[in-house]
Amino acid sequence: QKRREAMNKQPAGLREGITRGGKGLVSGFVSGITGIVTKPIKGAQKEGAAGFFKGVGKGLVGAVTRPTGGIIDMASSTFQGIKRATETSEVESLRPPRFFNEDGVIRPYRLRDGSGNQMLQNIQAYREWILTHSSSSEEEEEEEEET
Repeated sequence: QKRREAMNKQPAGLREGITRGGKGLVSGFVSGITGIVTKPIKGAQKEGAAGFFKGVGKGLVGAVTRPTGGIIDMASSTFQGIKRATETSEVESLRPPRFFNEDGVIRPYRLRDGSGNQMLQNIQAYREWILTHSSSSEEEEEEEEET
């Protein structure tokens, strides 16, 4: 019942999916191994010697099927986490778009040019173009002289 409830709840992201998958894997192995001991004991308590041997059979079958189920749970939860992570995250630019002069020549990327053009476009809503700019500090002028 707990396993079914955990599997029905979608992971919030990749990390949660991997965590849940790991827990499912460990749980499958633990329950498979403990079943080898507990199933024969429970069988013997209910039905005596015949129940003991039934319990051994159930324990051995569980030792194979439960870890297999844990592996499947791990894969399923991990893939759900990957799916959720790719659905919810929006792609963000690492830098402002390249600035193109009115002559259309592609020049090496300069962060200042891209930032300035992006600010102007946001303010003016694409009604005007930047033609040129000048430095406002000595530090920027020194950088330009070096390049």
